[in-house]
Amino acid sequence: MEYWDIYDSSKQVTGRKMVRNDWHMKPGDYHLTVLALIRDAAGRILITQRKGDKEWAPLKWEIPGGGVRAGETSQEAVLREVAEETGLHFTPEQGRCIHTYRSDSPAEQNNYFVDIYEFRGIFMPEQVKIQEDEVESFRLATPGEIRQLGKQDDFLHFQRIEGLLTMDIKKITIAGAGTMGYSMADIFAQNGYEVTLWNHRQPTLDKAKTKISPAAAEKITFTTSLDAFRGRDLIVESIAENLDIKLDFYRQMSLLADPETIIATNTSGLSINKLAEAVTGPERFLGMHWFNPPTLIPLIEIIKNAKTRPDVARTIYDLSLAIGKKPALVEKDVPGFAANRIQLAVLREALALVRDGVVSVEGADAVMKYGLGFRWACLGPLETVDFGGLDVFYHISEYLMPDLEDSHAVPELLAKKFQAGEYGVKNGKGFYDYAGDKAREATAARDKKLQAVYDALYGEKK
Repeated sequence: MEYWDIYDSSKQVTGRKMVRNDWHMKPGDYHLTVLALIRDAAGRILITQRKGDKEWAPLKWEIPGGGVRAGETSQEAVLREVAEETGLHFTPEQGRCIHTYRSDSPAEQNNYFVDIYEFRGIFMPEQVKIQEDEVESFRLATPGEIRQLGKQDDFLHFQRIEGLLTMDIKKITIAGAGTMGYSMADIFAQNGYEVTLWNHRQPTLDKAKTKISPAAAEKITFTTSLDAFRGRDLIVESIAENLDIKLDFYRQMSLLADPETIIATNTSGLSINKLAEAVTGPERFLGMHWFNPPTLIPLIEIIKNAKTRPDVARTIYDLSLAIGKKPALVEKDVPGFAANRIQLAVLREALALVRDGVVSVEGADAVMKYGLGFRWACLGPLETVDFGGLDVFYHISEYLMPDLEDSHAVPELLAKKFQAGEYGVKNGKGFYDYAGDKAREATAARDKKLQAVYDALYGEKK
């Protein structure tokens, strides 16, 4: 008789056991199961079909898995289940737990956790030896094929893995060869991706070649041909920040792209939902917002539109990690996304303090550079509250929130600078003077400090 450990709601072993498949659990008790997403070298996933004589869900497709036996770890169980069901033997290093799913069904007295692992290996179909008394057949399916089975209700518990059916990204086209475009192309090429940099003007491409690191430039295809959008895994748009121009671009380009190609925009603030209206297949579209300078700032905001598939967002999230970035998932499309909303809230208060003579321009920057910003490089604002004490911040909020700047207009000092044509480093004057060589010197000093912060926090040069 096979026994399973009983876990509590925190997924800790209680010391009690249950007979396998004996669904008479007490409230608050859970058992643990495992599932395995097994990918071959082409990124296809091994799926198995249940026997036709199964009492429950006959002939449904699923991925290998089963219960964790008493005394087993989750990892030990998944390695055993994979070997028993498929004949494939993986080492612990070849797999990782990518998601834990919790199901509460007190009415059925069946509460459980599911640890979902991903394995990648080089194997041939003839190496798969299915457990014939349990499995009717097997196949290697693309994520798109599994989604289709899910839509047809032919895949068991599809909702558990829907968001994990990520694509293997290998071929990338960057549309737009400005600063952000060529920088993205440079980073992707350095990380081993097959990169095409497209622009509608050849002189812009020629200039971009001179800005990209020589080793990466040799690996990048530079083109003005629309063929750049065919046969790609990912297209990242970084053309002019103009809604009408982008909409026209998407209406033409998304028709050329393969149906499974993920399409992303690097817009810093235009509505992802609005842009999605011009995309054929909006469920594969999302925002992928890089920050300037992209070679130094680790953050990438990933912004869903109302129809973005979970697996598309997960694919871009994983891709961002693969190139050494620190992604943040923005679940809803709101003006300014997350970073610019937080940045502008801080800017509004800083400019109000300068306007009212509370602190100088230099003083406001000092508060951020040597205090808040120094701390926030290591701890986010909510982590800071946890360390400082929610009770402390609650009481500060009671008296301070009513006194904070809450105008909905463009800050007065910012408006004055704009109207005076003082745009900052780009034309020599903003809140500070950048005449002569000062702009170049200030940029170099900024980049040196950003590199030092990155090296200190993350231990490697980018």
